[in-house]
Amino acid sequence: MGLRSNIKPMDFSLEKYENIFLGAPVWAGKTPPAINAYLKKASFKDKKVWLFLTKGDEKVPQQVIDSIAKRIEKKGGKVVDSLSITTKWEPKTNIPIAAEEVQQPVHDWLTQGGVLEDGPT
Repeated sequence: MGLRSNIKPMDFSLEKYENIFLGAPVWAGKTPPAINAYLKKASFKDKKVWLFLTKGDEKVPQQVIDSIAKRIEKKGGKVVDSLSITTKWEPKTNIPIAAEEVQQPVHDWLTQGGVLEDGPT
């Protein structure tokens, strides 16, 4: 929906980092207001960005990926790759996805992208 929320002032700089890992939830097929505000404020000049999204259904959130990538590129960065994980959260039980279900896919993603050397998770 493009809304932005107020976020605390950023008390850190991305300047000394080459690779940035940005994680965000997908809300109703959109980026949440806090991520919109962060993308508006942060500088991604000459940064490689790895985008990690969580979502509630099995669909790849391509519109969200494209929207975030466009905003990062507009600020001088490049989204190298993205990964979306389905949380499978059940509101009635309030039990989140188990860490074990996420560790291997994230490890594989980072290894295939050359961020990690292949090894134990």
